[in-house]
Amino acid sequence: MSRISFTTKGFKEFEKALERNPTVVLARGRVFLNRSLMAYRRVIEGTPWRVGQSGGGAPRSTGDLTKSHKYQIEGLKGVVSFDENPNPSRANAPYGVFVHQGTRKMKGRPWLDYAVTNADNQVENYYKDFLTKITRELAS
Repeated sequence: MSRISFTTKGFKEFEKALERNPTVVLARGRVFLNRSLMAYRRVIEGTPWRVGQSGGGAPRSTGDLTKSHKYQIEGLKGVVSFDENPNPSRANAPYGVFVHQGTRKMKGRPWLDYAVTNADNQVENYYKDFLTKITRELAS
């Protein structure tokens, strides 16, 4: 699936800030992750992959695939996934992995890759804002 990576400038200042006040860094980190996850969510849910199109968010026929996405923050880690396990109490899409990666008979529609590519600039701006605020608050 998709992977997000960053090249960090000013990491020494960030380490210094983390040593001074980890609570503030974690709080600001959660804000960054929440803003970033919402940027991905806007692409996934707001620009459905249409038949014959070369890119887009989650393909939408019934809406179950779009509704099955989960957005979680675990410490300083943000995770976007879709629920592959049947769950009668909420929408699920056990076929999601086949739609994303494709099969012998169907071309894949990798909407998570598309979301990463299209939200990257916004997420990078959120990341710069996160680092700037922390280093100003704690490392000066």
